[in-house]
Amino acid sequence: MSTAIAQRGDTIESLVWRERRAAGAMVANTMQINPGLAERYPLTLPAGHPVTLPDVATVTPVVATVNLWR
Repeated sequence: MSTAIAQRGDTIESLVWRERRAAGAMVANTMQINPGLAERYPLTLPAGHPVTLPDVATVTPVVATVNLWR
């Protein structure tokens, strides 16, 4: 894990994209290891706020499945 520092106007998604070039599962895992982050800062993070990011290798991809026959 590493720590990234939010820049002015960063959302959780934009910070994860800038630091890891990833979305989806990486954003979900970032919110899991930073409890309360999305609730405290639903729109933008304050500049200078540290955010712990998971390592790319530890992220479990989210796979959505669709069942066409029920």
